[in-house]
Amino acid sequence: MSFIAIDRVSIQPNRRPLNDRKVAELMQSIKANGLLNPITIDQNFNLIAGLHRLTACKLLGLEQIEYRIMTYEDVDHARLAEIDENLIRNELEVLERSELWLERDQILERIGLRAQSGENQYTKKGGESISPPGKTTVQLAQEAGYNKRTYQLGKQIAKNIDPEVKEVIKKTPVAKSHSTLLKIARAGSKEREQAEQAEQKAQEAKRQQKQEEMETQAKLAAEARIKLKEQQLIVLQSSTAQKQAKQCIKSAKPQVEKKSMQLQFYQRQS
Repeated sequence: MSFIAIDRVSIQPNRRPLNDRKVAELMQSIKANGLLNPITIDQNFNLIAGLHRLTACKLLGLEQIEYRIMTYEDVDHARLAEIDENLIRNELEVLERSELWLERDQILERIGLRAQSGENQYTKKGGESISPPGKTTVQLAQEAGYNKRTYQLGKQIAKNIDPEVKEVIKKTPVAKSHSTLLKIARAGSKEREQAEQAEQKAQEAKRQQKQEEMETQAKLAAEARIKLKEQQLIVLQSSTAQKQAKQCIKSAKPQVEKKSMQLQFYQRQS
C-alpha cells in the first residue's frame, strides 16, 4: 500500500462539485471500516478520482491517504481519465453530465482525435485512422443507459446555455430537468447566431490586422451575448415559477380534498 500526505494532493479547479451527503456517508464508512478504495492521482499528484473520499478523510483529521498512481501523457489525457471516472457514476445531474460529455469531445478534438460518424474508431487530423483512446463519448453514454439522441441534446444543453446562466441553475431543481434545460438552451437562438457570426468576423479582422473592424465586431458579439443571457434568464425564471406553482397546487390538493370530505360529512349530518 502507498500513502501520500493529503495536503500534497492537488485538486484542479474544474472538478465536479461536492455532494455533502455523500461526504458525510463516506466519513461514517471510513470511521467504521477504513478507506476501502484508494484515490487515484497522476504523476504530478493531481487528483484524478476520489474527491469525496479525499474530503472525507481530510474532515476526519487524517493526514495521509492511500493512493494509486496513473501516469498520463499530458493534462488533457489526465482530464479525460477524470471525466470517464465521473461519467460512470449515476448520481450526476443532467447539466453536469451534459457538460462532461461536451468537454470530453472537446478534449478529443483538441488532442487531434475526433470520432468518425457511425464508426467505432477515430480519425487523426490529416485523415489517418487510429484506435480510439478507450471508448467514444457516445459509447460511454449508451453504456450508462442514455441513447444517442439524449447524448446529442445533452451536448446542445452544455454548449448553448450561457455560462452565467449555468451558474444560476447549478444546485437548483432545474439542473436535474432535461426538458427545462433544453428549453433554456434553445432560447435566444437568434442572438446566439448573431454573436457567433460577429465573433467569427472579429477573429478574421484580427488575422487581417483590422483593429477598428475587430473592435466593432467584438462589441456586436458582446451585445448579442448579453441579449442571449437575458432571454435564457427569462425562460429560467418562467420555468421555475411554473414548477413552484405546480408544487403549491400539489401540496394544497390533499388539504382541499380533506376539507371537501369534512364538508360533505357535515352536510350529511345536518
